[in-house]
Amino acid sequence: MYEKLIRYVASKYGLAGDKDALQEARIFLWHQLPKFNPQLGMKESTYAWQLIIYAIKTYLAKKRPAMPSLDAPLKDGSAWIDHVPAEPEKRYPDLYRALQKLEPKEKGLIHEYFFLGRTLQEIGNSRQCTRQRIQQKIEKILKKLRRFL
Repeated sequence: MYEKLIRYVASKYGLAGDKDALQEARIFLWHQLPKFNPQLGMKESTYAWQLIIYAIKTYLAKKRPAMPSLDAPLKDGSAWIDHVPAEPEKRYPDLYRALQKLEPKEKGLIHEYFFLGRTLQEIGNSRQCTRQRIQQKIEKILKKLRRFL
């Protein structure tokens, strides 16, 4: 019933030709769609869209290992930032170039969070927005950085 929608969402995640991903989404939709309640004020197609996205993301999480976070500790427990040399452009040229492509506001947010160690709440308070909004912005910036790398 929602085959075109499944294929469209899968193509957005680069899985248009992945038969396993398409089948996972079909099966998940088949199991979850009967739980749809129209009295909650949502269209069935919107509900199906959300289910398909969830199924595709779940499939990707199982298939691909998670990318290490920029704030992830190294094997010895220390932060990677402690090991960055004084001239990072020579040691990490790809990361340095990617960081240079960011907007000044994005650089500032990354600097505050990863280099100054401020919490999401502290950054949000200083920028008059919520902690969740700061987290969304950081995730967007990290996604952008991954594309540059």
